[in-house]
Amino acid sequence: MNIEFDFPPMPDRFDNGFVCGVCGSYVKRYTRKFNSNMAIAMIALLKHSKGKFVHLENFLKEHGYQRCGDASYLIHYGFLERRIGNREDGSSRNGEYKLTGRGVMFCEGKIKAAQKFKILHNRFEGFSGNDITIQDALGERFNYTELMNG
Repeated sequence: MNIEFDFPPMPDRFDNGFVCGVCGSYVKRYTRKFNSNMAIAMIALLKHSKGKFVHLENFLKEHGYQRCGDASYLIHYGFLERRIGNREDGSSRNGEYKLTGRGVMFCEGKIKAAQKFKILHNRFEGFSGNDITIQDALGERFNYTELMNG
């Protein structure tokens, strides 16, 4: 006797989120889009950082970009490199990054990137979605040519 059940697939508990039974913290896998703030940050780095490490948040604010929190996620794409080294207080989170060769290629439209990336507990888990260009990431609010030339 062979019985078959046709159950819908169970959603992954990490995608729905849950409270950890051990530590009590909320655990959830987040899917984030490659967004216009990330693309603008890359263009600013390309145009103004001269290939050097900069404190990303301060650098972007100095160049008139107020929304820059997502830019550090670009390390998962290999578009940014994080400077290795500790702050005076011993933390390794020094905030210093530079654009990589791969990042330059994306800015110049020579390569594409995945539309989305997944993060679980602040750790990169992978990519999803279609491949996009920097113009796709900028959307319709921003003109790529003006940003690159202006």
